[in-house]
Amino acid sequence: MNLSDSNARPETGPQARPRPALRTVFQSSPIQLRAAAYLYGIESVPLAEARVLELGCGVGDNLLPFALGFPRAKVVGIDASADDIGKARANARSLGAGNARFEVLGDVDLDGGLGEFDYIILHQTYGKVPAELGEALLALCQRHLSPLGIAFVSYHTLPGWKGAEALRDAMLFAGHAAENVNDSLAAARTTLTLLADSIAAANPLAPALAPVLKYARELSDEELAAEFLQGAGSACYFIEFANAAAQNGLAHIGDAEPEQEIALAFGANVALFNSLAGLGQTAAVRQQYLDFAVGRHFRQSMLVHASRAQECLPAPDMERLDGLRFAGCFRVAAPSSGTAAGHQHYINQHGRAIATDDTHVKRVLAALTAAWPGTCDMQELVLAMPEHPYEPEEAVRTSVRHALQTLLRAGVLRLSREATPYDTDTGAGLRVVPHLKAALDACSDGGTVATWSLWHAPVVLELSAAEAQYLARADALAVRERGDKEGPDGTEAGLDVESLLERLRDRGLLIGSAGAWAEHFRSRLLAGNCDDPRWWALLDALVAYAGRRGLGSDADEFAGLTPAQRTALGQVNTLHNAARHDEAEQALRELLRTNPDLASAWHALARILRRDQRRKQAVAAMGRAVALRPLNAALHDEFGDMLADTMPLQAAEIAALHAIRLGPGNPQHYSRLAVVLRTVRKYDAAIRCCERALTLDPTHQDTHNVLGVLSQETGRPDIAEASYRRVLALNPSANRVHSNLLFLLTHQGTLSPDALFREHVEFGKQLARQVQGVRRAPLNNVRDPQRPLRVGFVSGDLRTHAMIHFIEPIWRHLDREMHAIHVYHTGEVEDQATKRVAELAQVWRRVRGLDAARLRDRIVEDGVDILFDLSGHTDANRLLTFAMRAAPVQVSWLGYPATTGVAEMDYYLIDRHAAAPGVLDAQFTEKLVYLPASFTFQPHPESPEVNAAPALTNGHITFGSFNRYSKISDAVLALWARVLTRVPDAKMLMGHIPEESVSELQERFARFGVSADRIVLRPRAGMRTYLGYHHEVDIVLDTFPYTGGTTSCHSLWMGVPILSLAGETRTSRQTASVLGVAGLQQWVCTSQDELVEKAVAWASDVPRLAALRAGMRDELRASPFVRADLVAQGLQRAMRQMWSTWCNGDPVTSFEVTP
Repeated sequence: MNLSDSNARPETGPQARPRPALRTVFQSSPIQLRAAAYLYGIESVPLAEARVLELGCGVGDNLLPFALGFPRAKVVGIDASADDIGKARANARSLGAGNARFEVLGDVDLDGGLGEFDYIILHQTYGKVPAELGEALLALCQRHLSPLGIAFVSYHTLPGWKGAEALRDAMLFAGHAAENVNDSLAAARTTLTLLADSIAAANPLAPALAPVLKYARELSDEELAAEFLQGAGSACYFIEFANAAAQNGLAHIGDAEPEQEIALAFGANVALFNSLAGLGQTAAVRQQYLDFAVGRHFRQSMLVHASRAQECLPAPDMERLDGLRFAGCFRVAAPSSGTAAGHQHYINQHGRAIATDDTHVKRVLAALTAAWPGTCDMQELVLAMPEHPYEPEEAVRTSVRHALQTLLRAGVLRLSREATPYDTDTGAGLRVVPHLKAALDACSDGGTVATWSLWHAPVVLELSAAEAQYLARADALAVRERGDKEGPDGTEAGLDVESLLERLRDRGLLIGSAGAWAEHFRSRLLAGNCDDPRWWALLDALVAYAGRRGLGSDADEFAGLTPAQRTALGQVNTLHNAARHDEAEQALRELLRTNPDLASAWHALARILRRDQRRKQAVAAMGRAVALRPLNAALHDEFGDMLADTMPLQAAEIAALHAIRLGPGNPQHYSRLAVVLRTVRKYDAAIRCCERALTLDPTHQDTHNVLGVLSQETGRPDIAEASYRRVLALNPSANRVHSNLLFLLTHQGTLSPDALFREHVEFGKQLARQVQGVRRAPLNNVRDPQRPLRVGFVSGDLRTHAMIHFIEPIWRHLDREMHAIHVYHTGEVEDQATKRVAELAQVWRRVRGLDAARLRDRIVEDGVDILFDLSGHTDANRLLTFAMRAAPVQVSWLGYPATTGVAEMDYYLIDRHAAAPGVLDAQFTEKLVYLPASFTFQPHPESPEVNAAPALTNGHITFGSFNRYSKISDAVLALWARVLTRVPDAKMLMGHIPEESVSELQERFARFGVSADRIVLRPRAGMRTYLGYHHEVDIVLDTFPYTGGTTSCHSLWMGVPILSLAGETRTSRQTASVLGVAGLQQWVCTSQDELVEKAVAWASDVPRLAALRAGMRDELRASPFVRADLVAQGLQRAMRQMWSTWCNGDPVTSFEVTP
C-alpha cells in the first residue's frame, strides 16, 4: 500500500497478515503489550519481575520466550489439555525455565489462590467459546489483573470474518457424507486446498475468503474441527466486545499493534472516511467505523481496569515514541516488480518487505539493523541521522519520529519500553539461544527447525546437516567464528560459518554481551573489504556495540602498547620524518606481521600509502585501524578525509558522522563533514556544519576557511572575505587561506587594480618572511644557453580537470630533444587522465606528501632549469616552494589570471589578445612575456557536433551562461537584465547553478525586472550532457570582472559566440584573450553599453548569427585555438630567451615573442 505521508510501503497492508493459531505470538508478548500501552498513555509494570498468566497456554511456546528472557519474572500457563501441560512442563525443564509453572485447568482454583498478574494473555479463546463462557473469561481477567495490569484478548471480528461462515458452509457441504471425524477433516482439508487455488477473481467474497482460507489452512486438525466443523463460538463486532469488557469492569485501551488503529495506515481515503464518520464519537465508535472501512477480521485488544479508562488516550500518541526502544532487521534486497523507481527494497527478519525512497526511513532502518537483535532508543536514532550535527535536535527528533511512524504503520517495527534480554546479556561470547540448542537435538541431520526468538516471534530455520552438526557441537557458551578446521575463507569443511552466523543473527537466535557482539563485528570487518557496501553496515554495528560496551581502550589508538611496540613505532616515525618512506613502510609491514592487531601501525601505514597515491590500499589499511579502534574519533575523521578522494562520498559521510558522534565537542569533525557535504553540493547543510563548529571554537581556523569557500561558491562574497581575513588575523602564515582570499578578491571586482595588486604583494612579502633564514641547497644548473633544458611543471590539477585541456596538447608538441618534461603533481587525486599525461613526462613525481622545503630540494636534485607554476592561487599550489627559488627560471602560467605576488617568480605568460604590452605590467610582480598565443585548447573527445542556431526554430534568441555561481554578482545580473529588457522575447539559459541557490537567483533576477519564466535552468551534468546544453543557446553572456576561461573555450567549440566585457585586469580579460586567439575580437566589448547594443544587434540578425555558428568550428581548427603546435613553438622560443637571460646574468625583463 502507499502511505499518504511517506513513500515507504509494505508489500501487503497490515490487515492482510495471516493470524496463525496458538503459537508464539509477538503481539501477546508482555514486551509488546507494555510498549503499545505506553503509546496510549497507559503505564504498566516493568518486565524484569512481572507476573504473567496465559489462559489456554498449550505447550507453552507463547510463554517460554518471556520466561527465558526475564528469569526473575513469574510465568503461569493454564490449559484444559493435560497432554499439552505435560509437554509444557517438559519444555520448561529442558530449557531451565524454573520461573515458569504450567497447570491443568481442572487442577487450579481460578477463584482462590491464583493471585494477581500484571499481564494476562487470552489468545484466540474468546469468541471460540459460547458467549456466556466468553463473559466469564473477561470476568476472570478482571479478578486476577493487578492494578497496573494489562490483559490481552485476541478474537475474530466482523465484518471481516463473515467469510468464515461461507468457508464453514463449504467444508460442511463437502463432508456431508462423512462417516466419522477423520473423513470430515479430510474433506475439509481438500476443500481448503481447492478453494485456495481456484477462487474466481470475480467472486465478490474473494477478499473476505482469502485471509480466512490462509488462517484455516494453518490450524491443526483439532483446531480446525473445533472452530469450523463443530461450530463452537462465533465472531463479533468490536463495539460488542468493548461493551462486554466494560460490563465486566474492564476498559479497552487499544490494539496490541497500535498501527491497526491508525486509519492513515490503510490509506488517505480510509482516514478521511473515519474522520468524517467518527466526528464527535467515542474512540470505540470510531474504531468500529474503521473496522467497517477496512473489513477487519481480527483484533488484539488490550484491556485495563475500568477505573483507569480516563488515563487512556483516544489514539496512539506518536510523540510518546520518544520513550520507547525500537528494533528490527532490514536487509537490502533486489527490487520486486512492484517497487517504484528510485525506491530501496528491504526484507525484514520475518520476510516482510518494505520499499522506500525516504532518507530518514533508510537511516532508521540502517541503525536498527546495526543494533539488531538489540534495540535503539530515540537518542541513538537521532544520532544516526545525517543532519544531526547541524540541525536543531528537536527538528531531527521530529524527522526520526516521522520515520518511526512510517515503519509502525507498515507493521515492521518492534517496540519495547525497556532494554530487552538482547541488550542486557553479559555473556563473554556469542552463543545460540538455549532453546535452539534443544531444538537441534531433534534435528541433528538438518532440515527445518521450528523455534522462536527472545523477541517472542516464531522462527523457521532451514539448516543443512553440516550446519546443524556445527551448531550442536559448538561450545555451550560461545559460537566459534573460526574453528580449528575452518579454512582461510571463513569456511569449515565446506561450511560458510559467517553466512550461518548472519542468518542466526537475522532471526534473533544469537545472543551475547555488547563486547561479544563488538568482537564479532570487528572480526568480520578485518576479514572484509571497504569496497563492499556490507562492510559499512558492519562498521555501524561495531561502533554501536563498542560504544555500548563503554571501554575506553577502543578510543585510545595507543592503548596497551608494549615497550617494544612503542620503540618500533618510534623508529618508523623517525624514518618517515627523514622522508625515508620506503624504509618506513618496510618496517611497518614487518611490525604488522607479528602484531596484526596494532591499530597505530595500520594508521601509520595508511598515511604512507596515501602519500604514495596508493589510495585503495591506504583506505584498506585505515579501515583496519578503525576496526581495531572503533571509538577513536580522530581515526574516523582522518578516514573520512581519505575516503573523500577514493570511495563513494556516502562512505566519507559515514566516517565523518562517526567522528562527530564519538567526539561531539571537536570542531574539526564538523569542519570535515562540511567539506564532504560541499563535495555533494549540500551547501546549506555544510554552512550549518561550519556554524556549529564555530560555536564550539570561534577561533577554529580550518572551519573559517571552509566557511569562506562555501560562502564564496554560494554567492556570499562578503561573508567569505570576512572568514578568510579572520583566519589571517589569527595566523598570518596560513598561506592556503591567503590564496583563497586573493582568489576571491579577483572575482569580486570591488578593489581597484592597484589595491588588488597590493593585496597580492602582501602575500609575497609574507612568503618572503617565512623563507627567510631557511637553509637551501644551491642551484648548480650549467649556464649553457644552447643546451637541452629540463622543464618542470608544478600543479595539483593533473587529472580530469580544466587544466588538462590546456597543458596536455602543449606537452605533446614540445621538442623532446631540447626539452625534458619533469612533472611535480601536488594533487591528491589521480585518474585515467593523470595516467595519460604522465606518459608524456620524462620524470613524474607525486609530491603531495612533501613540504615546501623538501619539494624544493627534490626539484633542485632533478636539475630543473625552468619551473612552471600552473596553479597560482588555486588549490594545491606550492608558491612557498617557488619563494625558495627552486629553479633558475620560474614562470607562472595558465592556472591563475593574476600575479602571484611572489618576488621569486620571474615571468608570467600572456598574449596581446588579452592586452597590449604596457597595459597590465604594473599589476604584476612578474615580468610579462607576450606570446603570439598564450594558450591552446584540447576539446573534449566526445564533443557533440555543432547544431543549427536554436533561434531558427525557437522564434526567439536564447542567451546563456555556464559560469560558476560565485562569478554572478548583482552587477552582472543588472547588465544581463538590460540585455533581456532590450530583447523582450529572449530567454536566459543557465547551467552550473547550485540547487540550493535557484530560488535566490530567481529572486535576484526579479529585482532587476526579469521574471522567473524567462530563466531556463539546467542541472550540473557530465561533460557530454553539459556540452549538449549549448545546442539550446544562441549567444553566451560572459561574467565580469572574473570572465570565463575553460567555459568560454567550450562555448566557442560548440559554435556559440560570447559577448564579453574586457576590464582593467588580467582576470577581466580572460575571455578577451580566448576570443582574440579564435579570431573573434569583434565580440569583445569595452563598455556595458557596447555589450548591450551588440547583444541587440546580433539578436536582430539571426541569419548572420546562424552562419557564424555554422562555420565557427572550422575556423577554430585553423587557428591557434586548437593548433597546439603553433603555441608550443612560441613557448619554446620564449623559454630559450628566458634561459639565455639567466645564463648571461642579465636582469629579468618583459619581452614579446613575435609570430
